[in-house]
Amino acid sequence: MNRTSNSTPPQRAQLVRLIHEGYDKKTWHGPNLKGTIRRVTPEQAIWRTGPGRKNIAEIVVHCAYWKYVVRRRIRGDKRGSFPLKGSNWFTIPSPLTKDGWRDLAALLAGEHKSLLSAVEFSPWSRLIDGPGGGPRQAAYHVYGVAMHDVYHAGQIQTIKALYKQNHGLGPTPDGEVNCPATRDPRNALQLKRNCDRMKASRASLRKDVSVTKGAFNGAYQSHLDLLGSFRSGNVPSVMGHRPACVHPAMGFQR
Repeated sequence: MNRTSNSTPPQRAQLVRLIHEGYDKKTWHGPNLKGTIRRVTPEQAIWRTGPGRKNIAEIVVHCAYWKYVVRRRIRGDKRGSFPLKGSNWFTIPSPLTKDGWRDLAALLAGEHKSLLSAVEFSPWSRLIDGPGGGPRQAAYHVYGVAMHDVYHAGQIQTIKALYKQNHGLGPTPDGEVNCPATRDPRNALQLKRNCDRMKASRASLRKDVSVTKGAFNGAYQSHLDLLGSFRSGNVPSVMGHRPACVHPAMGFQR
């Protein structure tokens, strides 16, 4: 028997697509959750923007937990089966090792895979016939967990940008680029090259913005001049021909 025979409702395919786009498939809106943590180091993952703020490692486990919750609601799995003790938000000990960070990322990937399997192969009735209907339906929570991934992906991107700024690895608030020093001469040349490329890219971007602003301002002024001509009745001629009348709704006389 084909396992996907249960996947006939088109809504199921939409749910699967949403889950993929929120986590690991290419989308038009930008990086998804898996993409945002792909090159994150353990130091970045455990760093906080301020006292009491969530870090990337905690966000990753939080997202894994809610994938587990939705999967459990679909399958009717037993409570308390999440690999870590607790619920919702989990405190991750610092410092975080490479293996520890790899395990947390693997936990997220594993819970995503389990949720995807539940949505693809559970009886459709388990997704739409939740007790009480409406928001209690499992399908409603599947939509929610996909949006949850996208929301926290944006949060992680912000934390990464703040980490770079805080550690002198990216643009400062005024748009300048800091070039951090290094005590390791083996890294000094590569660091300088990377920083020079960043400065050149920043300068090129500023030039492009300046050109774009100039073009926009010129086009806008031309628009104002043309509008003024219409309002005064001095309609510009086209190929030597001046229109005989203008529509009264635009404020002109025939």
